[in-house]
Amino acid sequence: MKEIDGVQNVKASLHPPRAVIEAEKSINTAQLTQALAKVGYSIAGASVDENLKKSGGSCCC
Repeated sequence: MKEIDGVQNVKASLHPPRAVIEAEKSINTAQLTQALAKVGYSIAGASVDENLKKSGGSCCC
């Protein structure tokens, strides 16, 4: 994931099955989907952290 321009940090867990991607700018969904497919994962849903939204940032979960 860090090979995608703008990704700063990635945290993943199995229980609950969730990943948090921290980025310095918006990430292209197609680019994210392709990177996940390379390692055998897909996007089931996404949400924006409301605190980041208020500060002008973005985050896909």
